[in-house]
Amino acid sequence: MTANQTPWLVVGHGALASLWAHGLARSEQPLHVVVRDTSATKAFKHAQVFTLESALGESEQRQFARVTWSQASTVLTPDTCVLLMLKAWQLEPALAQLSLACQQAGCMPQALIVSHNGLGAADARLAQFNTQVFDLVTTQGAWRRNPFDTVHAGVGGSAIGPRKADAGGLPPVWFEALAAAMPPLSWRNDMLLQRWQKLAINCAINPLASLAGTSNGELAKPQYQATIEAVCDEVAAVAEQVLGKGVLPAELLLGKVQDVIAHTANNTCSMLQDIQQGRPTEIDYLNGYIVRMARQHRIAVPTNAQLTQHIKTRTER
Repeated sequence: MTANQTPWLVVGHGALASLWAHGLARSEQPLHVVVRDTSATKAFKHAQVFTLESALGESEQRQFARVTWSQASTVLTPDTCVLLMLKAWQLEPALAQLSLACQQAGCMPQALIVSHNGLGAADARLAQFNTQVFDLVTTQGAWRRNPFDTVHAGVGGSAIGPRKADAGGLPPVWFEALAAAMPPLSWRNDMLLQRWQKLAINCAINPLASLAGTSNGELAKPQYQATIEAVCDEVAAVAEQVLGKGVLPAELLLGKVQDVIAHTANNTCSMLQDIQQGRPTEIDYLNGYIVRMARQHRIAVPTNAQLTQHIKTRTER
């Protein structure tokens, strides 16, 4: 292993995890992908070649070294960076498995990098790890034709930084490798603000597009504007209590939501994909999170509460 290489352990089986795994492999970083030891991932475990189609239609093929959770301890070292790109509800069980692997390996990785939609996922579990935790927010677009074939549908940007507000400073040594794997990637010391902005965008777009059963571009129509504005107003009111007055104004959030709707007009949001495929949604970590935080601060958020209930009713049918 050369001086500019870092061993990576990628946890996640979705399109974004595949996209970043391809990028790390392209950058010649030592890499293992964690495979759940279940019959559902049997084909993935034994696949020889994984394909990535770029946003320009170019295709590349990679072979990834894969380990099950029961084998993860054999590749974990104090130099390993663990990249967890998961659904919010998947994070808690994945961290439980990782904790066991760390105990078996007798060491902690040098960093945990967490990327998921929403807020409030496995916060207590993450705090138990005696290593640095970093948050990654990305607008890269990707989807999978099948578990072995990923499409990089749209080139976006990403930001990463420490979860603890007092852990700012210069990027760690592994940042350069990760930035080379999937550019553009910026280093930020205000990741809580970045995550709240992404939360607001998801709260406005995901449940509305899911209930409409359509791509994001539908939400540019006039009949959705009042609901979108109400979501942004309510998120801003809660953010004011959590982040401080004027840090995340509703006008800023509304502008970001409208930009994302315009730039992802043909995209099907992840929540709608989850509903269509019978998977749990992340609603409890999106609008549901806003509802819980609003209750703590005695703020009325009727629009977010209504959207949360509508999605829960839809998924319980």
